[in-house]
Amino acid sequence: MDTHPDLIENAEARRRRIRAGQLAAFEKSLRDHLNNPPATWSVAKKGDRCWAVVDVHGTPRTAGRYTTKRAATEARHDRQHDAQWQDRTNWYLGCVDARSRPLEPDETAIVAQVVSEVDTDLEWVDHHGLVCRAELTHTGTPAIHTFDEHGFDVWGYVRDGHYASAYDRAPLQASPFPVRDEPVPADARASQE
Repeated sequence: MDTHPDLIENAEARRRRIRAGQLAAFEKSLRDHLNNPPATWSVAKKGDRCWAVVDVHGTPRTAGRYTTKRAATEARHDRQHDAQWQDRTNWYLGCVDARSRPLEPDETAIVAQVVSEVDTDLEWVDHHGLVCRAELTHTGTPAIHTFDEHGFDVWGYVRDGHYASAYDRAPLQASPFPVRDEPVPADARASQE
């Protein structure tokens, strides 16, 4: 075994270069995933008797090819693809199941950076019918913020960040997500001074 210092440095530099390429591909894949939720998918003709479910860029989003537009449209509205997209989103945001590996710390840092840059209007409906949004918690950890059918989370905050005590199902817990308090009207501020 050759333990010459120059060879060891070159091997370490090669590992860093390979890892940098892997992380760049991971970030590209994450951005593509978050920017193309199932609501943006459509059906497009790809050839003679060949239809596919595609995203806004024309990239196929499902593994299947369909011989009729009707079959592709039915597949596009199939909740199975939404569930697969949701599972991958959960994985990106750190919810690991038995089928997937946990993210490495450098990958988690990339997810936090990308989620902080993603448009806050990026919402989707999960396979249970709940509205979900990828957000950063107070600690900077990416997580899925889930809202019920009325638009409230478990802590009583509506999707725009305002609090409604009637919908607070966890009154002794603080929300891990940043919230916006109701602005104090100008005449109320004047009376407080």
